Amino acid sequence: MSKTNLTEFKEKRVDLFNSLKIFNEPIIETFDSILETVAILVKCPIGFISIDNTRDQIITSSFGVNSKKLKVSDSLFLNTAKGFDPLIIEDIENDERFSMKAQRIDNENYRFYAGFPLIVKGKYVLGALSLYDKEPRKLTENEVRLASNLVKGISQYIEMSSELTISNKFSIMMEEIQSLNVGVRGNPFDHFQKFLEKGTAVLDLEYGIISHIQDGIYKVIEVTGPDEQITVGFEAEVENTYCAEVLSRKETVVFSNVGMHPKMCSHPVYVNMKLESYIGAPIIVKGKVFGTLNYSSRIIRKSGFSKEEVKFVEILSQLIAKKIETWQAVEEKQEAFEELQNSFNRFQTLAELLPVGVFLTSADGLAKYQNKRWLDYAGMNKEEALGEGWVQAIDSNQREEVAKKWAEAALNEEEFYLNIDFCNVETGEVTRTKTIATPLRNRGGNTAGHIGVNLDMTKQVEYERSLREATKDAQEASKAKSLFLANMSHEIRTPLNSIVGYADLLANSPLPAEYIQYASTLRSSSEVLLNLVNDILDISKIEASAISIDDRNFSLVELLEGVMDIFAWPAKEKGLELSYNIEDGVEEYFIGDSTRITQVLINLIGNAIKFTQEGSVRVVIKENSSDLPGNIHFSVTDSGIGIPDEVSESIFNAFDQGEKSTTHQHGGTGLGLAITKELVELMGGAIHVSSKVGIGSQFQITLNLKKGSIGPQQSSKHKKEDELPTKLEKTKKLKILLVDDAINNRNLINVYLKNENFDIVEAENGQEAFYLFKYEADFDLIFMDLQMPVLDGFEAIKKIRQLEEDKKRVRTPIIALTAFALKEDMDRCFEIGCDEYLTKPVKKNSVLEAIDKILNKNGKL
Repeated sequence: MSKTNLTEFKEKRVDLFNSLKIFNEPIIETFDSILETVAILVKCPIGFISIDNTRDQIITSSFGVNSKKLKVSDSLFLNTAKGFDPLIIEDIENDERFSMKAQRIDNENYRFYAGFPLIVKGKYVLGALSLYDKEPRKLTENEVRLASNLVKGISQYIEMSSELTISNKFSIMMEEIQSLNVGVRGNPFDHFQKFLEKGTAVLDLEYGIISHIQDGIYKVIEVTGPDEQITVGFEAEVENTYCAEVLSRKETVVFSNVGMHPKMCSHPVYVNMKLESYIGAPIIVKGKVFGTLNYSSRIIRKSGFSKEEVKFVEILSQLIAKKIETWQAVEEKQEAFEELQNSFNRFQTLAELLPVGVFLTSADGLAKYQNKRWLDYAGMNKEEALGEGWVQAIDSNQREEVAKKWAEAALNEEEFYLNIDFCNVETGEVTRTKTIATPLRNRGGNTAGHIGVNLDMTKQVEYERSLREATKDAQEASKAKSLFLANMSHEIRTPLNSIVGYADLLANSPLPAEYIQYASTLRSSSEVLLNLVNDILDISKIEASAISIDDRNFSLVELLEGVMDIFAWPAKEKGLELSYNIEDGVEEYFIGDSTRITQVLINLIGNAIKFTQEGSVRVVIKENSSDLPGNIHFSVTDSGIGIPDEVSESIFNAFDQGEKSTTHQHGGTGLGLAITKELVELMGGAIHVSSKVGIGSQFQITLNLKKGSIGPQQSSKHKKEDELPTKLEKTKKLKILLVDDAINNRNLINVYLKNENFDIVEAENGQEAFYLFKYEADFDLIFMDLQMPVLDGFEAIKKIRQLEEDKKRVRTPIIALTAFALKEDMDRCFEIGCDEYLTKPVKKNSVLEAIDKILNKNGKL
């Protein structure tokens, strides 16, 4: 073993010896007994148990000798301590390894040596049990084994005694800490001197310091020591203190012999104070290093610091940290209380100025404050309204509900919304309020109460009541208007049905030309009256925002040709040139509401012909390149009377035709352009007019239409009149139930169908129709009027459909034949089970087309 390793080996063993501190009288007596037993067992006259103390062997127990100390250099101890196995030398003089170390004890020479190492903690040789004899000799294996086991028992006894000693010392340390923790009140900094004094006493060190470290500066806030080299308030850069290592590692740091560390010899603390031993632990407050607790001394601590001593300092630093943290919390709480008080004072000042009721409650929902406006609502003073007293100011009809809901909001820490009626306890005056409250949270996120406001809604509530009544009146008026329009439509269309129908029949009869002219005039006049009714219904729908757009695929060419056919004869009668052109690049098929587009073009072209006495009317369709919205552009240009600039905008208002003289000269309701404008805008477009009086006008409209596709012919309602069926081809005679309370209408339908060889059964009302259907039960088709006495058509249809379901009958097609013209009436018809819907007045071709469609669909033709 080299000299360096040997020195290090000795130091570790000596440190271990010093740290054990167990060699008291009871333990020595135990060792004496064990030693005597071993010596007798192996028949050796001399023996001792020794502990190494660097230069000497300290003999703790001996047998057959008087010496209490032997020089290590003069003994075979180091040879024994080098390993973990027994060292047996049968004849020292004749053993060339050890012949130079002849053993003399008490002036006697010894030839035989047996050394058994004392091993503690499994790896340290603390000392040895040595046996000597003056004569050379041998030990049997059994003697070696017995001696080794007894020596092992000594080692275990040493460890157990050491642990017990350390445990007792740690208990004493904890008792000292407990004594420090009792009776500490108020500012903890006033008591930290005791903490330091107790620590220096327990650790047997000179100095104790509590420091505060902030922004790299180490400041002494409490100190104890034998002199005044360090005082309270002393400051230094933390890197110039031993505590720099504590701050860096945030854990306990110890030095037992600073002078033995070359790097530490130049440290400012060592240079100025020669502090050799040091133990320091961080004081951590709220997760951050507040400072350090450290103890130090100028004396080298040969035994180092035990883990129990380290634990003692750490517990002490944690206790100090807790005291500081508690004190800071108290200080913060006091500051928070003062700030809260100031904040409440500011809040109260502001609340008293607000024109609304303001209140504040505790966490359990009890009132703590109400402002003057709140107290005015209630008719109470401040004392009366606190706690639960405020409930008495709530209207008696609402009091129980409000108290219950408020208690729930307070318990669940929820926001509170409720309309509350206050009843002034003095005057009885009622104030209707909207009450809103929200939880108040403290710094910890817990609810400390509620803050709320009461908004005076008395005037608004009265206004809303008046508004509801006005709305109700308006709804009733609108309902009455709708009912009036429906009835008006019904009452006008019912007689028109006969007039138009018979006029149509006469116009197509083989009568003299003069009578045919009469019939044509009658028919055209009826059409004017019918258009008037339709315009009134449309403008009513527009005003109620009840009109809708029905998009479907259609041919723009067929649509325009159909409209032009309508006006070919009127234009010819006035000698006007009527023409149209669809420019290149315009698609033929689009998706849009072809019915409404047709209506728009009929209005514009009809007006152009009406207000043009000579010249032409031309319609052009092209892709839109104007500033108006949409992708398709229509223009209707005439050479008519023109429109003055001052009325060019007002003509789009309902019932307005510009100058009054226009109405007198040309007639009309003034609804056409108003309806046209609304329809165009509903279809994503716009309308614009440019005109010069005496020269003519041009109406431009744009529409936003999606591209369509080439497909089969659209609904047969768009067929030209000469393409519609005039006679049905049937393979068998069909039975029709015709239901209408007006005999003229029934007669008209009979005339329409007289050449069709139908078997027609008539009924005057829905009740009669139901009985006929129920008991005859062999009808192929039903025509059903909707408005009739006894039982109307709607109820009759319902009963018929129910009977079919109950009796498992085959469904009989039903065509609604009615003077109701509103869309909702049509929708209702289809909902209850109609298959087709015809609006009066109806023409023969419409009736035949409907029958054709229904019977073909059902396979009866």
